[in-house]
Amino acid sequence: MTDIVERLRRTLPGIQTDDMGDNLAITLASDFEKFCASEELDDSGTWKQEAIDKTNRLFDAIHAHYSPEITRLRALVEEMGKALEPFALHAECWPHEQDFDLLTTSDEDGNAASRDFTVGDLRRARATLAKAKEQT
Repeated sequence: MTDIVERLRRTLPGIQTDDMGDNLAITLASDFEKFCASEELDDSGTWKQEAIDKTNRLFDAIHAHYSPEITRLRALVEEMGKALEPFALHAECWPHEQDFDLLTTSDEDGNAASRDFTVGDLRRARATLAKAKEQT
C-alpha cells in the first residue's frame, strides 16, 4: 500500500474547490507568476520556472508540517492494533454465538470477574484491527 504521507504529498496539488476555478497547484503557480523576477519557463514551456519552484516549496513546507503528526498517529494506530490482536483472535472461538452473548471472564482462581464482555465486542475488535491494517 502506498504510504499515506507520500500519497498526501502527491495528491495535495490536485485539490480543487468550486471557487478556485482550478486545482491548488495551478492557482498557486498563477499567483506566484505575477511576482517572478525571471522569465525562464519550465520544461513544458507554459509556466515560469520560478513560479513552479515556489509552488513546490510551498507544498514541501505543508508536507513537512503534517508529516510528523501523521507518523505519530500511525505509530499510535499500530500500538492500538497490537493491543486489539488478542481480542480479535478470540473472536474466532465463538463462531455460532450471537453478538450480544456475554462472555464472563474469571481470575486465576476461577472466580467470575467483575466485568463481562460480549462476542460482539470481540468481533468489533477484530473488524477494527482489520480496518486499521488495511488503511495504514
